[in-house]
Amino acid sequence: MELKNKTILFVSPEPWSHLFVSKHHYAIHLASRNNLVFFLNPPSSEWCIADTAYKHLKVLNYSGFWKGLYRLPKWLRAINLKQVYNKLEELSGGEFEVIWTFDNSVFFDLDVLPASILKISHIVDLNQNFQTEISAASANVCFGVNDAIVNRLKKYNSNSYLIPHGVTIHQAKKSSALPGKNKKKALYFGNLAMPHLNWNLMRMAIERFQQVDFILLGSNHQAVPLRKCQNLFLHDPVPASHLPSYMKAADLLYLFYTDTYHSSYATPHKMLEYLSSGKPIVSNCFANYTDKSDLIYQSDNHEKWMTNFEMALNEVDDIIVKERIALALDNTYEKRLDRIENIVNQRA
Repeated sequence: MELKNKTILFVSPEPWSHLFVSKHHYAIHLASRNNLVFFLNPPSSEWCIADTAYKHLKVLNYSGFWKGLYRLPKWLRAINLKQVYNKLEELSGGEFEVIWTFDNSVFFDLDVLPASILKISHIVDLNQNFQTEISAASANVCFGVNDAIVNRLKKYNSNSYLIPHGVTIHQAKKSSALPGKNKKKALYFGNLAMPHLNWNLMRMAIERFQQVDFILLGSNHQAVPLRKCQNLFLHDPVPASHLPSYMKAADLLYLFYTDTYHSSYATPHKMLEYLSSGKPIVSNCFANYTDKSDLIYQSDNHEKWMTNFEMALNEVDDIIVKERIALALDNTYEKRLDRIENIVNQRA
């Protein structure tokens, strides 16, 4: 089966918003391949359909399933799953040919849906571990972003494959101005209310590197506990396509997570976005990038992070810049979709 000219129900645990992560990028790239994609938001209080800024891509809202559905016997939960599925088809105005779910807490019993559709379970976070056995076993094919997730899925479905995070490459035509009076600029972007951000580490860095302006670009400014620091600046979120212009203006990019991050998430989606800029990256250690220590300044403790930050500020190697960009170009969502399509076709 080619993943072109299909009608796809895309199930996401995160809503359609300005903050794009893997689910949003896959939906956009599938729509660009002339698929009609319906992006299903997490359950809400209404049933409705809305357009997006992208051709062939619409958003569906629905009110969810019966409470405690997973506790019901299969024959009974099948009734509600089919009801909701049929109502979503009615709302979209057609029949789905593919259900592509990133959320195994909803539509987890996929074999109650029509046998004619392709059923894909795609897990990108370690904490997305709800009805894993039922969801994986009832899918035609499963994907995970790291080995730990793939091994978990393989227990229930041998057709499970590694598909790491991808990246959408946007070209920065010019630099966007970053706030602050210092010449050196360090940039982070993302949801600032994320529970795994290491604010103690951030405080140490801001105090030690007074000659650097630290910019936090994202939503939920009220969650930042360091707003009185003179060289810390909060910037409102911008569209994903604008981020390269802000990265171009920065001297380095950074990540500052607590150890609890590793028990919930596989690897940060933004790492490849950072790499696409070519700029120095100061980061925690991540299993997916242990072999990329020459491209990413990684550390597993605060003091090493500080040492790496200073080294990154003084980086002058143009070859490393090109290697970072090349790595990102090797991992685009277009290449991820080509790989997924090949796997699906091999099974056909």
